[in-house]
Amino acid sequence: MGYYAAPRSTGASSLCSSGQTFTLGALLDLSKELSSQGNRAKRSTAMAIDDVNAFLSTGGCTSKFAISVSDYQLDNSIGATDLANFASSGIQVVVGPLNSGTAQYILSYANSHNIVMISPSSTSPALAIANDDLFRTVPNDAAQGLADARMIRDRGATLRLVAPSYPRSSTTRRQPTTLQP
Repeated sequence: MGYYAAPRSTGASSLCSSGQTFTLGALLDLSKELSSQGNRAKRSTAMAIDDVNAFLSTGGCTSKFAISVSDYQLDNSIGATDLANFASSGIQVVVGPLNSGTAQYILSYANSHNIVMISPSSTSPALAIANDDLFRTVPNDAAQGLADARMIRDRGATLRLVAPSYPRSSTTRRQPTTLQP
């Protein structure tokens, strides 16, 4: 991972020498279905913070960054409470949440309190809202589906679709039906 920053002769040098700690929030699932992703995000975010702080230090900067991590357990209410707690402690940038449902649930609060959320995995097309405070580092589901189909076609794969086909009234399991294009 590399970083580049150019010194400025304006207020940036006073900010750099202020000794301030700028805390980012991390709204992650550390204990439920997305915990493997959440724990990786926790570790990688800590590594990135360490790298940035080391870089700043080598340039003589006394300011630094810190991370405050919250396990929202994929629960919208916990996510909302954690986001409000971040806001009350002055945190204005939050990594997460990991899922679209919670992102949608807390987005209006983030927007009204000018909290930037950076989600590495909320993919719902419903969250493609102009001028909001949610930034996603992955494309939405609609774009991913098109990209997957294009890759399959470009690689010359013969696509076979296996889809379960069950009558609505059936209570017995039947073998899935294989469909060909």
